[in-house]
Amino acid sequence: KRFTLESIDKTLNSPKPQGTLAVILIENFRHIREQHTLDYIDLILHSIAKVIKISFLDTDIIARYGDALFTVYSDQLSLADFSTQCEHALNQVNNTLFGDETQYIKLTLSIGVSFIGDRTLSKEQLLNQADKACDKASQLGGGQIHVYDSVVTPLAIIDDEDTYAQIIRSAIEEGRLQSFYQPIVDLSESTIENYAVLLRIIDKDNSHIPPDNFILTAERVGLIDQLDLWVLINTIKQIKEASHQGIKRRLFINLSHLTYRNDAFLESLVKEIAAYNIDPSLLVFQINFSAVKTDPIRLKNFISILKDECGCQIAFDQIGFSQVTELVLKEYSVDYLKIDGTFSQNLLHNKGSQQTIKDIIHLTRSHHVKTIAKSVEDANTLALLWNLGIDAVQGYFLQKPSDNMRFDFDLNN
Repeated sequence: KRFTLESIDKTLNSPKPQGTLAVILIENFRHIREQHTLDYIDLILHSIAKVIKISFLDTDIIARYGDALFTVYSDQLSLADFSTQCEHALNQVNNTLFGDETQYIKLTLSIGVSFIGDRTLSKEQLLNQADKACDKASQLGGGQIHVYDSVVTPLAIIDDEDTYAQIIRSAIEEGRLQSFYQPIVDLSESTIENYAVLLRIIDKDNSHIPPDNFILTAERVGLIDQLDLWVLINTIKQIKEASHQGIKRRLFINLSHLTYRNDAFLESLVKEIAAYNIDPSLLVFQINFSAVKTDPIRLKNFISILKDECGCQIAFDQIGFSQVTELVLKEYSVDYLKIDGTFSQNLLHNKGSQQTIKDIIHLTRSHHVKTIAKSVEDANTLALLWNLGIDAVQGYFLQKPSDNMRFDFDLNN
């Protein structure tokens, strides 16, 4: 385990870092442990480890990471080749009976994959992302591989990129895009309604395709700027409509690291704000915090125009994996920090996550920057975040994403 983390650190500190990490979960392992002897369990684990080992290269690092968890790290294979190795391990386990003559059993794996890219800041981030992808694979029934890249993408979508690119193109051409909204509740005020805007595609059967299934493809094939522009125009219309109803509603929209580099998008932004004559401060752009490291010059230029010429606000997303400094808050004139959902999901029993949030809040207080905790899923986590001093919360405990904005903010303050 330690050797794996040291190897990832070494890769991240190299001139051109490349590496891929898999978190491999044995499904229903607790039930197996309860039903069998320690010797039988050891036999199962040795057998699983052997299957995993023969599925990957000799140079890959394989570790027992937890009770029912293995990790595989490679700094040699591309994402595509590494994913093929993961599929091999998955299929081998599916086609093998484990155990001994006393009882043979079938096992299932869930695999989450994360790869080092321009936005990878630390080994903790890479591990958390692979873990989140593994959770998604497990939640959907196991026997699957998911790849993390801002969203959690099923491997089949990456493998069949041309098909999903066509789905996106036809949705744009035929007007089958739809915004969903999730409330962001400010714990100190209720005069403004805050919502995160989430994009969906409506398929030809009138079902919703979640962003996990198309954002990564849109970025890879050059369609993300069209999706971001559609979200921008639709969001501005929503702000205008709310103001006609006497409602002050602030909307947060995600912006790809590819889109903010596009001068045409900035021109459209200035034009649309003027055309609809909205209060621009009610429009907040969310950008992955890693852009501070990977693209600081273009990011500063975008934020300068965004704030000085347009009057909009800025939120850095996925905070917590890399230290936020006073210099960053000053240089980028950020208004909000959105803490990655991983820190909320394990907050009650993780002192490290609690300390990370405390440190972020302590820093932001003196700079008038608001903090938002994502993925809040229960009352106890909400209460703890309140005690820590978080400014706002977002998550399924408050409300699932919906195609309407009818949340009672007064009720929750």
